[in-house]
Amino acid sequence: MGLLCGLFYALEGKTHAFRLLALRTVPSGVLPEALAWEIVPGSAQRFWPLLLLHRGDIERSLGERYPVTARMRLSGWGEFSVQVTPLQPQLRLHWQDQVWLVDADGRIWKANLHQNTQVRGLRIPQGPLVYWGAGMPPPLSGAELRGDVSSSSVSVAQIQGWLQALEGLSWLGVLDALSVRREDGTTRLLASFRRGDLRVRLLLPTEDHAWPQLLAALETLWSQSPPGGGHLLVDATYKDRIIVRSEDVTGKTN
Repeated sequence: MGLLCGLFYALEGKTHAFRLLALRTVPSGVLPEALAWEIVPGSAQRFWPLLLLHRGDIERSLGERYPVTARMRLSGWGEFSVQVTPLQPQLRLHWQDQVWLVDADGRIWKANLHQNTQVRGLRIPQGPLVYWGAGMPPPLSGAELRGDVSSSSVSVAQIQGWLQALEGLSWLGVLDALSVRREDGTTRLLASFRRGDLRVRLLLPTEDHAWPQLLAALETLWSQSPPGGGHLLVDATYKDRIIVRSEDVTGKTN
């Protein structure tokens, strides 16, 4: 086998018969082809059969450098195509003074990543910002971001369920943000609403199966004595009561 490879390399040096002729990204324009070429090592550009052995590494490198999934296949003699699909972020997550994007499969990357501008078809979600509290486990699967795009431990489906339920509380106002925080070993949610001159912060347990009863009681209370303005903190984390406190603009209760 070593002798055979040596003969192929010798033949390539004289005839260039095994030079990589084309590397196309499809659909055209989703990711510039020059960026795909940058990933391919020089040895594989000179001897394209090496790509058959290492295309998995190249697909992985593209997916760690750009917010895309990539699938490479041989399309002709010395020609390869790379099927590129932009990731579709579902959440905007604020963590460590940065805004991150998370897709449904748990891929995570920075919202201000330069490569976002190089991927056509990438759409940034416009929903409420989700704040990931300092007491929560890091949203990255590893201790550090290993590439520009990494894996996340965040349950996207669960957070989307929370957001969908909270955005349905039109009587409270418009949902501006959701904070996920952990204090004294317990994870709680803090949802921020605005309605005219009224600002409401709603503290809830993460177990959303308890929400219907809690929110129904709160809606009844709201309809009986609707607040006109100001800043309120509504604590609905208790099983037997709901506590409403007024706050100042800094969030301190009065």
